[in-house]
Amino acid sequence: MTYLFDTSAFIAWWHEIYPVGIFQDVAKLIENDIEEQIIQSPVEVRQELEEKVDDPLTKWVKGRPNLFIPTQPELQGSIANISNRFPGILKKPSKVNADPVVIALAQSNGAIIVTQENPNKQNNIVACCRSISINCISLPQYIGQRQALLNDIRAELWGNK
Repeated sequence: MTYLFDTSAFIAWWHEIYPVGIFQDVAKLIENDIEEQIIQSPVEVRQELEEKVDDPLTKWVKGRPNLFIPTQPELQGSIANISNRFPGILKKPSKVNADPVVIALAQSNGAIIVTQENPNKQNNIVACCRSISINCISLPQYIGQRQALLNDIRAELWGNK
């Protein structure tokens, strides 16, 4: 199974829900899943993250080029259709709009989208995914799905299960 992280998932992981300096086990889980290509993101997510120039997360993503996959030309039609059907997901005035690319990529390869956008809000990636039947989960739900590996990581880090 592949998980596609959107921009909000990385920000929530790094800064809000599981800060890297505190939750070493979650950081190691995410690093493992990136190395195994279980977590991926389109390059547009990296570009959105890079808009925050002085952020340590930006430096971290720059060191993980294998995490970000180029947008294939054959996805352009799907990206345009998603953007036209759900114009509210386009961020303004951002130069980069990763959400339609994340959705189109998940639609093409059956990946699960991981996001921290509000599931009760209209015009966001969660509402769009719900409308077109794409599996979209939160960061805590992703961690729950990866619990077995997380338990192994905790045992390795702290010597117990």
